[in-house]
Amino acid sequence: MASSTKSVLLLGPSLLLGLCLASACGGDDPKPGGEGDATRGDVNIRRQLDAELDGSDQGVEGDAESADAPIVIDPDQGLVREVDDCVSACQVFADCGRLDAWAGQLENCRAACEASGDNPILGDFYTCVAVTSCEDLHTCVPPPPPPANCSDVCEAGAACPPGDGSNGTIDEAIPREGGCAAACADPTWAGDVTRCGEGVLAATCDFGELTGCLLESEFGDCYEACNRLAECDRPEADDLIECTRACGGFADAEEDALRRYRHERRTACLATSNGDCGRVAVCLSARGPVVVGEGTIEQLCEANVACPFFALETCAEDAAVALAGLEDSAIDCLITNLTDACLDGEIYACFVPASRAANPCDEHCLIGDLCGLLPNGQTEGACSVACQAALDGEDAGARLALEAGFACDGGASCAEVEACRDLGELGPRCDAVCVEQVACVLSDDAVRCAADCVQGIGAQRGQAGLRCVEAAVSCAGVERCLPPVAPDCAALCALTSACGEDEDECLVSCDDSDFADPDWFLPQLACAASTSRCSVVLACAGGELTPGEACLADCRRQLDCAGAPADEAGASQCLLECGLGQGGQEGRDMELASACLVLAADDCAALDACLVVDRQATGCETVCGELDRCVLGDGGCVDACNASWDEPAIIDSQACTLHAMRRLEGCAPVASCNGIEVAPASAACASTCGAVIACDDQQDSFLCERACDVDASGDDVRAACADAAACDELGLCLASDGSIPMACDEACAALELCPGGLGDGAAFADTAACSLDCGGRAILEGEYPADFGACVTQLSVGGACGAQAVNDCIALGNIDPICAASWDAVVGCGFEMFVGGGQAMYFTDCMANLVLDEAATRMTAQCMIDVGAMAGGDPAACFGLIMCFAGGLPM
Repeated sequence: MASSTKSVLLLGPSLLLGLCLASACGGDDPKPGGEGDATRGDVNIRRQLDAELDGSDQGVEGDAESADAPIVIDPDQGLVREVDDCVSACQVFADCGRLDAWAGQLENCRAACEASGDNPILGDFYTCVAVTSCEDLHTCVPPPPPPANCSDVCEAGAACPPGDGSNGTIDEAIPREGGCAAACADPTWAGDVTRCGEGVLAATCDFGELTGCLLESEFGDCYEACNRLAECDRPEADDLIECTRACGGFADAEEDALRRYRHERRTACLATSNGDCGRVAVCLSARGPVVVGEGTIEQLCEANVACPFFALETCAEDAAVALAGLEDSAIDCLITNLTDACLDGEIYACFVPASRAANPCDEHCLIGDLCGLLPNGQTEGACSVACQAALDGEDAGARLALEAGFACDGGASCAEVEACRDLGELGPRCDAVCVEQVACVLSDDAVRCAADCVQGIGAQRGQAGLRCVEAAVSCAGVERCLPPVAPDCAALCALTSACGEDEDECLVSCDDSDFADPDWFLPQLACAASTSRCSVVLACAGGELTPGEACLADCRRQLDCAGAPADEAGASQCLLECGLGQGGQEGRDMELASACLVLAADDCAALDACLVVDRQATGCETVCGELDRCVLGDGGCVDACNASWDEPAIIDSQACTLHAMRRLEGCAPVASCNGIEVAPASAACASTCGAVIACDDQQDSFLCERACDVDASGDDVRAACADAAACDELGLCLASDGSIPMACDEACAALELCPGGLGDGAAFADTAACSLDCGGRAILEGEYPADFGACVTQLSVGGACGAQAVNDCIALGNIDPICAASWDAVVGCGFEMFVGGGQAMYFTDCMANLVLDEAATRMTAQCMIDVGAMAGGDPAACFGLIMCFAGGLPM
């Protein structure tokens, strides 16, 4: 909170300095001679010599520091004590009766001493034993054994008996060429083998733990990635060791920057998939070193001999260019088509481009930077900015050039991307392929063909067709490259865009979805056309297609069962007419038979039978029931319906009512269908019910408005409440009597002193508008009028009465409770004088900081609340508030 903390924090550094001076900043000194002190024996020697020899007139002859000279000092007996190995050292302990450290056993002492092996400070132990009195002999302790090393692990592993097939040998357990000896020759591997080989040294002879530890240490994310693959039974991880080594080896050996990048990104994705096999599949869809396709360029060109698609002489080169930027499975698709479906297959389906990034400019420029394809001097960041500007701009040529470049960015390597980008700009490419189509008598208008080509390049269909025709060497191949015409995506996207979906994005995703699955489009269109509720439209896109089943069945009856030729355009038109509702006898019959049609499904005889059943009784009951639900019935509806069942006007009104019911349109269309005029709701009720529907489109706005209009008093206040309320608070607004607290009138009257409070361009048009708003907010927060009034008064006194300042006061009604409680702590400690802008600015800043960093702001506020509660107004204790900020917590 910029303004409110700056003044408080002026005291922070001094407080922090005082705390620093009052605290001990140093650590504990090491205790000489303590456990683990390698020089302890030497210290003991000096201490013992000083104690025993100080003041003595008896000297020590010879060089006392010579490691080879025998020790001849015996402070206790005056005898020569010679100690130069474990046997003699332990004999001294035995002679002194000090074997208590080894359970009284001389053998235990020798074993502990000999376990020290070639530890370089073993000689210090001998010296200590030689010069130390029997009383202090317990201070002489043999050093620990030297730490194990890589060779020790290898020796221990080699001593293990042969495994049963799963255990193997120590060399097989080391996941690198050359086994254990080669690993020990590498300093990095040697350290890891030593650290990971504890179990082997403990003679468990289970090498699995050793292997896993080494794989994790040496290969990091690769080991985690292969484990995740193995958990999902992916064949790539059938051999976990080979999977991990191959992954790590690729990263080390690959020279192509883009292949390394894709590999690292996919490996990290897999490593963090946390056992989610769906996530694993998504990770694997990204380009990486493991190619999904199993075929080779050589196999493709062999198939090309029997069924020429590429030029025979340059097949390998042409195929490599054609495959650049395509899905990994493209090569297998091409081999299968040329082998099994020559001249008959849908070869265009093999030319699907690799998945496009969510933010194509960022990906495009990153790849350009990695592969050295950016213009001289341009950075990746500058490229992204220019790319996005071109996409958002009005230069169609620049956008098309980018689209062509985006289509290349799925390439698995820099060489592939560069070869794809070298194909040239999109316009000339479309011109060239359309000239070919005209020459092959596959198009009669090259200009229109080229325009369609450019227009459709944003979708996979257009990209696949273009790339395929460019690769084809003959008219037969060109013909096989022309994908079917896209469906009427504009009709579908008009329906979804009314519910907030971006229409341009919808057109591309619709085309791509239909290209990937030709059976996708019609059920989607039937579903979206069969409802007016956006929640249902969006559910259709998610796969909940039930609303469209009746229309799909009826159009199947009208078209397929009637022997009409397959025509997606005709089917689309039928579905739109059915979904939106038809009038007349046919429309009423269809609506009444909808449940029967769904059950009949593909059975043409059953579908036809649904339409000949007499449903008069059911129809009258259904229509009149809906009129009653909408409070539009007059009590004699069923009798009147039966009496006029065959009248054209009644047929139309009933068809209209029935399709309004199927489409979940609510009661307003039902009233219109039956010619019932209803007075429009008041503006306040319309506003209130608009807020209700925005939160839950399953509510009926017509019924909401009728209920609202029953009692007009308080409608304006309830509308103001609904306008300020969150969805879960609307019930409070609807249940209120709509009265305005007197405190609201008083606060709004104070605004007359604020230039930014009332009038044109101010927060409110007049005091009445202010009171309505205040009354609405008071329903949601009982303390709002008082807080709003105090804020306005403070502004008036301070002379800062601009429109923004008043709007900040208005926002007080929705402050988070933790902001209010922390302000109480400031006031309780008398620190409000340090907060610039007072309570209004404090609340404004607190709410803003909750948006910027909610967790840290709540931590700061809670700290203030706790300090304020413990301080109880004590000035000294209140300075703890400053530490809530000085600790790095924002406010």
